[in-house]
Amino acid sequence: MSHILAQSDGGYKALDVFVWPGSMALAILLHNLGTLANDRGDPGRADDYFEQALGEARQMGDRAQASRILANLGALHNRDHRAGASPGGLATAGFAPIF
Repeated sequence: MSHILAQSDGGYKALDVFVWPGSMALAILLHNLGTLANDRGDPGRADDYFEQALGEARQMGDRAQASRILANLGALHNRDHRAGASPGGLATAGFAPIF
């Protein structure tokens, strides 16, 4: 059982999510939550989800999934840099979810 923070009515609440052991489901779920957070204008939360997803993908040894997550992290930080945002804040960038 994993605990995921999800946005609901402007706030965040913990959700209990069962993820099949030995599957990439958690990495994919976290990656998609990062995409959703970014699309909703919360790039800081997106960065957190992408980082968690990356850790899960690396733990599973899935280099292809890790590279997709790294691409989204790089794009998120690159857009932040180009927008001239402060190091602590990230600019909004849109990504497609990974299924």
